[in-house]
Amino acid sequence: ATVLFATSALHRLSSSQQPQSPQQLRIMADILASQEVSMDGAKRRKITSVASLPAPLCEMLRTETLHTASVDGVLLGSEGPFNHAPCSLLPYPLPATVFSHARSLSQPFSVLVDRISRDPKWLCPIVRSTVSHDPFTRRLLEIF
Repeated sequence: ATVLFATSALHRLSSSQQPQSPQQLRIMADILASQEVSMDGAKRRKITSVASLPAPLCEMLRTETLHTASVDGVLLGSEGPFNHAPCSLLPYPLPATVFSHARSLSQPFSVLVDRISRDPKWLCPIVRSTVSHDPFTRRLLEIF
């Protein structure tokens, strides 16, 4: 899944600096593909200039976006070091039909989540198996 982050640094770019072509957009998204340190401890590749943006700006955008991902909890991993979820600095092209379909499902999904949260006789037994592995879920059940 692609998570979109609108960073304040992107808003500071003038329109002449923003990437225009799909290829430039893909290259810009590659800024985030490089990890600070890979799982095997190898250093990530050095970012130079992307889509005619200077390297320091690319690095600032990457750092700010990954910081936002970690602060907002957009992370992957169950133990040990967490990685940010795949994301893009710029909007990702999405067909209008897919967007409309996702949007049409948002209200029924919200209703489903609400109804599940109001049915502890059903929810607690389902979630109880995760309590031994997940302290956060355990605490939620204690509060619930």
